[in-house]
Order: sequence, then structure tokens, then C-alpha cells
Amino acid sequence: MNLEKMLEYQKIDQEIYKVELDLNRSKEMARINNFKNQLSLAQNTLLKLNKETEELFHTIETLEKDILNSSPEKGFAENANTPEKVNSAEQTLNECLESLATIEKESKRAFDRLTYISREAAKQYEVGRHLSGEHKKAKEQYNLLLSKIREEHKHHFEQLNELASQIDPKLMAKYKHLRDHRRMPAIVPYMGGNCAACGMDISIEVSEKLKTSGDLAECPNCRRLVYLK
Repeated sequence: MNLEKMLEYQKIDQEIYKVELDLNRSKEMARINNFKNQLSLAQNTLLKLNKETEELFHTIETLEKDILNSSPEKGFAENANTPEKVNSAEQTLNECLESLATIEKESKRAFDRLTYISREAAKQYEVGRHLSGEHKKAKEQYNLLLSKIREEHKHHFEQLNELASQIDPKLMAKYKHLRDHRRMPAIVPYMGGNCAACGMDISIEVSEKLKTSGDLAECPNCRRLVYLK
């Protein structure tokens, strides 16, 4: 009885399944996926910019410390009262100036990059805001189409609900698992030792389980349920 009801359920469900496949290939779904992918790219770009901003602030903090370390100690030239000490003080000053010049260039590069990131982040934010709006519109159009299809197949859904109440829940759960993984039809006949879906010879694995008409076994290859006619 369970098998008969299950096969009847599957026959009706396959009509809905075909409609669902067509819907997933529709232009409405294509638009949803397109906007979703573009939105994901914009979000990833913002995340990368945010990470780079954090790294640049860390770089600036390091440069600030370098400035302090590069500055000569107070009064370093006060005791330069001999030619040797004057030369040493002059060399120290030149090294400090060179170091500060390098730090200045690195600082300018970091601040220039931050300025660019600020502009780019604002741009990506606006892009994301626009895409979110378009994605929402596309989903609304898709949901309208889905509601229309569900209304058109209302009688099929009612039939499925009625049949499901008469089928073993474990069998129903196995069927839905296969359906969710696009293994349709999920229940197929056992024909000459082969699974009617994948065509594999499974006689060794299931022969002991399929003794009388209506017996069920799982195909070890495609995981569908095979039944003995």
C-alpha cells in the first residue's frame, strides 16, 4: 500500500518538480542570481577596503613611533665644541633628516591611499545600495510568479498533502531527501538486476531485499529507491 501511494505521490509531484526546474531557469531567477552575485562582489570589495584601512592605520601608528625614534636627543649639539664632535653632530643630524624624509614619503603614501579608499568605499556603498534595491525588486517579481504557479497547481498540492498522510513518514523523508538532491524520479523499478535510473547492475547488493512485489531497496550507486514490480 505504501509503495502504491508513494508512486502515485511521485507521479503528481513530478509535474510540480518540472515546473520548479523551469522556474529555476527563468529570467526572473537569473536576475536574482545576477544581482546577488554583483552584491556579493561589492560586499567583498568593502571588506577588503576595510581590512586595508586597518592595516594603513597600523602603518601610520608605526610611522609616528619612527618619527619619535628618529628625532635627535635634545641638546645633542650643545657639546659640539671640537671639530670631531661637530662632524659627529652634523652626521647625526643628516641621518635624522634622511630618516624623517623617508618617513614623510611613507606617510604621504599611506594618507593618499586612505583618501583613495575613502572614495572607493563610498562608491561601493552606493553600488551595494543600488544592487540591494534591484535584488529586492527581482525577488518580488519572482515571488509573484511563484504565487501564480502555486495557485495554478493548488489542486496538486492538495492531492500531495492527502497522499502524504497515508505514507510511512520514514519513506516520505527518504523521498524528500532524494528530491532535494535532484534525484528524480526518486523511486524506480528494479529491472533485470539493474536500477532503472542509473542503469547499474545491483543484483548482488539488493537481491536479498527484493523478494516479493512491492519490496524496496536502496540503489548502492545512485541512492534512489528501487522496487520489485
